Amino acid sequence: MRVPDHRRYHALDAMRGIAALGVVILHIGDQLHQRLFPHAYLAVDFFFMLSGFVLARAYEERLKTSLSTPRFVEMRLIRLYPLFALGGLLGTARVVSRVMDAAPHSMTAAGAFMAFFANMLMLPAWASPDVLFPFDVPAWSLFLEILINIAFAVVLYRLASRFLACFCLAAGALLFWAIFHRGYNDLGALWSTAGFGLLRVGFSFLLGILLARMRMAAKSNSPMALLPLIALALLLAAPWPAGFGAQIDAIAVFVAMPLLLWAGARTELPPSWQPAGAVLGDISYPLYAIHFPLLQIFFHVFFRTLHLPAVLAGVLFVAGVAWLSWYLAHRFDAPVRRWLSGRMRLRPAAMPVGP
Repeated sequence: MRVPDHRRYHALDAMRGIAALGVVILHIGDQLHQRLFPHAYLAVDFFFMLSGFVLARAYEERLKTSLSTPRFVEMRLIRLYPLFALGGLLGTARVVSRVMDAAPHSMTAAGAFMAFFANMLMLPAWASPDVLFPFDVPAWSLFLEILINIAFAVVLYRLASRFLACFCLAAGALLFWAIFHRGYNDLGALWSTAGFGLLRVGFSFLLGILLARMRMAAKSNSPMALLPLIALALLLAAPWPAGFGAQIDAIAVFVAMPLLLWAGARTELPPSWQPAGAVLGDISYPLYAIHFPLLQIFFHVFFRTLHLPAVLAGVLFVAGVAWLSWYLAHRFDAPVRRWLSGRMRLRPAAMPVGP
């Protein structure tokens, strides 16, 4: 999702980091049985929308001229897979312990092995009785990210905006129905809601492409760029009135988030704040990819076993996983991706030219 530095959107980077932190805090709340950032599941829709916007800005013209579809997909896999795989490996402890303890809804040993093999290939685990990715539950959205990236490189970039708009409206209408049918938009991680996840990525990613194709004024550095960041945090964190979940989820997905993305793309953080935005952008993907299995291990050891106060445990985990995410981004993910890219460049077939 990274663009060259001279085209980097620091405000959007910061928003992506805030959204990832919101997801982490939501899952901490689940461990503590507290409503913390209760609507941070909507961050997934923002991620999909932002992905469509940034990929269209960075690669649409290149796909039409010099970048082949196989090479683009290869680049995206190199970008996403190392941390995806690390998250899955970290999740083995939880799955193995559940299998050994014969916990409710756990898999058999054979089922866990098949699920691990599928998940490591970035595929849903058919052997899992409930979630698509039992080794790292949030990975379901990364699977959909790869699917929509492939669709983007094969056909979506070729479509005129009017056709994209038609598909976007169709996906949006079905998603609107799904939100009111289910009562919320926290859909996609379970087998029972997997189809709705396709609607989420379809609508949001296509809308991101359409926003990227719209003519925008040159970005201006302004403290006003903080407003979309604050608004996004409030959107994910605010407790909403009971009984209005579907209505507010729909407003967030169809109105608020497109406006926030548009505002974040049109304004830029002042130069003195841009390093902080860059850090938030850098930690966002590793934070999302690894936090869930680490959270379960951490709370089992430090909260349930050592009985740390809930607030202290939560603060320690956020601080620790944020630092670890920065470290992994620079000391693990970047070197591994450079190595993989170098290996691929050694094979002429890996870099076809032409459309």
